[in-house]
Order: sequence, then C-alpha cells, then structure tokens
Amino acid sequence: LAAIAGEVPAVVAHILNKDRADGAPSAAAFAFGCRAGTEMLWTLLHSCLTVVLPVALWLCTSLPKVGGKKGKEGSEALHASRVSLRNVLAAVQTALADLQPELVSAQKAAAPSDVGSGLIAEAFPNGGAVAAHRAEVAKAAAEAHRRHLEKMQEAVACRAALIKSRGTFKP
Repeated sequence: LAAIAGEVPAVVAHILNKDRADGAPSAAAFAFGCRAGTEMLWTLLHSCLTVVLPVALWLCTSLPKVGGKKGKEGSEALHASRVSLRNVLAAVQTALADLQPELVSAQKAAAPSDVGSGLIAEAFPNGGAVAAHRAEVAKAAAEAHRRHLEKMQEAVACRAALIKSRGTFKP
C-alpha cells in the first residue's frame, strides 16, 4: 500500500510534466497532438485505478479497527495497514484533484493553429478544394479531441466522487 501511495502522485506529476526543473505543470500535457498525456491518463484510469480503488474501498470496510487500550498481538501491523490505506486514498484523491483543472483548461484551449497551410498553398496554388478539405479535417479532429478530453474529465470526476462518497477513513 505504501508503494501505491507514492507511485500514483509520481505518475500524475509525470503526466502533467511537473517533474521538470521548475515543478510547474506544462500547459501542453493534454494539448491537441500531444498523445503522451492522454494515453498515460487513460492507462492510469483504466489499468491502475480500476484495480486500486475497488480493493482500497473494500479494505476500508473489511479491515477491523484496533480495539481496546491493551496492545494485542498484531495490533501495530493492523494499525500500520490502516494508515497506509488512508495514505493511498488521500494520494489518489489528491492526484485526481490535480488532474481535473488541467483537463478543464485543455478543453477550453484554443483550437490548433493551421500548421502547414503555407506548404499546402505552395504545393497546390489553385487547390481551393484541398485547403477546404484540410480545414474540415482539422475542425473535425479538434472537436474529437475536445470530446475525448471531456470524457476523460468525466472519468476523473467519477473516480474522485467515488472516493469522496466513502467519507473520511480513520485508522
């Protein structure tokens, strides 16, 4: 559990490019054409958190609390497990909270610039149809990217709500 509590924030920091020297998130983590951020977020949501969250929430209800004032055999290990579980839940909740504003700002970002339009104009001087088709494709790709980010934001929000619905977990 302690390893998971350390790895999830590290993965989110890498997704947001916070592992740079200045520690600030990169604005391009979920930008149009940048596959790394969205692919790593998808993997985190559908591989890691698909396993970690149900198990952690199940452990919240099934791990007994240490009872009584007398230290029973194994009570220290049980308490340490519950503290680690609380740390995992807090780490995942913090990581998801860090991702939400980045996804919202990426959705609101401007559409991609018309990169390469000068090359198209040089190659096809009278190619109005090519330019129109290219603009149509760029618009469709930008809309698909925006919808993809919207679905990722919904997935992050659902997982954050799942953790919050559990309430506070006291070791």
